[in-house]
Amino acid sequence: MKHKQAELFAAPVLPEGFVFRLDFIPSGEERALLDEIARLPLAEAKYKQYPARRRIAYFGFGYDFVSNRIGEAPPAPPFLAPLRDKVAAWMGLPAAELEQAVVAAL
Repeated sequence: MKHKQAELFAAPVLPEGFVFRLDFIPSGEERALLDEIARLPLAEAKYKQYPARRRIAYFGFGYDFVSNRIGEAPPAPPFLAPLRDKVAAWMGLPAAELEQAVVAAL
């Protein structure tokens, strides 16, 4: 394997403040989340008048890139609650403080 290709498999370089935890979601939970996400009515993401190459669903709050405004979005579906609880516990926050979620898929 060439050196440049080997770099593709190294630990990701993340922006300051971001944390990567391998296996934060065990494979069984991951599969269940993916199955539920597949059932979500994802909408085409747009930036101004341009469609993005992904589909999204906002929960709690969403951002409209056409009007450049934050707006309310539907509440998160129940299947996301255990993940929110797990993330909140890891962050040392009450789960209720995590009010927004976005799901994005290609």
